Amino acid sequence: MALELKMIYWKSGKFWLGKLKEHPEIMTQGKTLKELKANLRDAYQMMLMEDVPENYQEIFGTGITPKKKRYGSLFHRRQCYAGTGGASNPV
Repeated sequence: MALELKMIYWKSGKFWLGKLKEHPEIMTQGKTLKELKANLRDAYQMMLMEDVPENYQEIFGTGITPKKKRYGSLFHRRQCYAGTGGASNPV
């Protein structure tokens, strides 16, 4: 199951700054957009694994699937997808 998160980013001086839309507490920087994307992936992985012991196990096919968000109004959809100064791309 692939998880797709949205990256919000902008240029500030010599660096690109960005954060994850679904986890705004995760914020980092990179000299290039490619480096920024990699840094956000690393930061997300670190957050996920923060309290997990080193001898963890993964189970696939558990039947647990994330619910899809449903947007009620066209205005709300425009707010979510319209660019307002920055950009929003999948990570």
